[in-house]
This record gives sequence, C-alpha cells and structure tokens, in this order.
Amino acid sequence: MPSLRERGDDIVALTLHLAARHAAILGRAEPHISEEAMYRIRNYPWPGNVRELENALARAVAMSQRGVILPGDLPALTGDVALGNPSAIHTIGHT
Repeated sequence: MPSLRERGDDIVALTLHLAARHAAILGRAEPHISEEAMYRIRNYPWPGNVRELENALARAVAMSQRGVILPGDLPALTGDVALGNPSAIHTIGHT
C-alpha cells in the first residue's frame, strides 16, 4: 500500500472523516477546514502516516475556533510545504 503522502486525493477524504469523528467525540459540530489548512494537510509529507494525520486532526479539532480549522490549528506541520510555500510542492515525494 502506498504511503499517505503518495495518496493526495485520499488525504482529503480521510481528513474530512477524521475531523468529523473527532468533532463527534468532543460533542462538536463537524468543522469546516479552510483552504489554507487543507493545503497544508495535502502537501505535508506525513512521515508518521495515518496515525500522524489523525493526531494532528484531533488536536486541530480541539483547538479550532468557531467550527473552522485554520492553519494555526495545525502547528505540528512544519517545513516549507506545510507553511504554504507553493514553490516547495515539487519536492513532495522526492525525499
């Protein structure tokens, strides 16, 4: 099975599922994920794979304000790509 970073389209579906699941656990409404936050999620290399994604989303759901996950709710995602440097996108998967 390919690593999570090689499955960009799956990351979106998995992100939405995990965010909804963690919101339900916390008794919150399903959060909206801003475009910028989704950009970070889609372009982060995810060395910890799905477990790392789930942990990041659990924290983001808990930290989010007004039902919206923003990039600031994802501080664990670091590096040029995660910080929104589009020029770094070409390096994804080429580590």
